Amino acid sequence: MARAATWVFFVLLIPTSVAKNNTSSPTSFPTPYPTRPDTKSQDYCKLNNNYEKCGIYSKSCKSLKGSFRCVCACDYTGVFCTKKPNSTCSHDQDCHNNGECKAKNTTCGNKYNTCHCKFGYNGKHCENDLSGCIDPDDPETFCHGHGKCRLFQKNTKASCHCLHRREGKYCENKKKSQGAKQDSYSSTVTIVIVTITILTIVLGWLWIRQMFPTLM
Repeated sequence: MARAATWVFFVLLIPTSVAKNNTSSPTSFPTPYPTRPDTKSQDYCKLNNNYEKCGIYSKSCKSLKGSFRCVCACDYTGVFCTKKPNSTCSHDQDCHNNGECKAKNTTCGNKYNTCHCKFGYNGKHCENDLSGCIDPDDPETFCHGHGKCRLFQKNTKASCHCLHRREGKYCENKKKSQGAKQDSYSSTVTIVIVTITILTIVLGWLWIRQMFPTLM
């Protein structure tokens, strides 16, 4: 009898304790991670009035990802467009490869001398030879107008970097489409298979003729 009473006590006690535990600790959810600031939509020129840092010789302020850049005018340079353009020559002898020293006036009223290079040369003193980008068949354009001329090997040699769908030393050729390349590959494979088949037949016929001359 006592044992039965004990079992009844435990049966009544367990649901009560579970209910207490459920009411004392409400269900909780983890807090979400903090979101990162949207750097793409942020205008860094307006942020902290960064555009005011650009000098009076800047045309505008361009917002970048996480930063900004001053767009200079009147040939001024520098981070904030404060570096005044200086003359790079005083007479024609300062310019290489038959370049000419000429005065240049900017819209800001600045005047300075700079080298005007002949076609096929560039650089501060026309020292860079770009003939590697000029096709003798088209001597008036760089890379046939379908690429960019770039210098390498310490600015001593120039070559064409072709734009999309152009190739060749001077970007004179159009790239073959993927379909044309596939057709060319398929044709090559077909020729190889046919050649191997013919050789196999010929060699087999010669072997049979040698092994069984009475059959021929």
